[in-house]
Amino acid sequence: MPYSVLPIFVDLTLQNPADKSRLAMASALLDEQFAPCILVPNSDAQKFILHGICEDHLETIIAEIRHGLSIPLQAGAPQVAYRETITFCTQLDYIFMHSSGSTAQFVQLNLQFEPMDWSNGFLFKNTANSITDEHAAAIAEGFEHAKECGTVSGFPCIGIQIALQHYNCSAELPASVIVSAAKAAFVEGFSKAKPVILQPIMLVCVGVPLKYKESIVRDLAQGSCKVRNIVESEKNDLVKAIIINASIPLAEMRGFTTWLTTNTGGAWPLRHTTHILCSNT
Repeated sequence: MPYSVLPIFVDLTLQNPADKSRLAMASALLDEQFAPCILVPNSDAQKFILHGICEDHLETIIAEIRHGLSIPLQAGAPQVAYRETITFCTQLDYIFMHSSGSTAQFVQLNLQFEPMDWSNGFLFKNTANSITDEHAAAIAEGFEHAKECGTVSGFPCIGIQIALQHYNCSAELPASVIVSAAKAAFVEGFSKAKPVILQPIMLVCVGVPLKYKESIVRDLAQGSCKVRNIVESEKNDLVKAIIINASIPLAEMRGFTTWLTTNTGGAWPLRHTTHILCSNT
């Protein structure tokens, strides 16, 4: 599973830089044991980024690294993995000017930006004639760099297809200039294609005693939670219960289990899956 669809992450800092290779070698084992998760090394010698599905999931993996693998580390606060995407098709005819001494150089890119399923990440299609493999690779590299920074709030971009329909440039143009041109074209095209921010939405299923139905549903409705349905059930012969199915933004899930338990005398069981949906936040 790509990290782009995992909803939460945490920064890890190793206390001993020599442990970086050990943790990198253990990443496949962690993914097999705690999937879905992914451990991404940072350029810093002592840092990793751990992606997972919820805070409890991350805490379990971190505990395994510390105690099971005997690798001491510090963990930052969990962060919600927001993403950016586009909602509109747009054409862009972009000309990038570059001066090299007294010589003016240019790159012309005719691009089509199109939204696609966010789970597909990013796709670059080259349909232009008369472009070398080297220049096409430089354009792809520029797009790859640009999509990691977004244009709305600096979050990575997903769910985008870009087609290069026409290409022209000055003779003997360095690859670095083409990379810069692709970055600038991505920013302009993405901005024109009605970008939005995506946030993880948790689909929650929880049981609570029937007598707390009104207060719990009322409190949930005061936030961004959307109650999808409520089903009456029985926990046992003595306790009448309801099962609440709701969608809650992950950013509002911090302390949710504690709040629910405190206000119901012990809710059960809490299950959730993750979807990343469009949001105006």
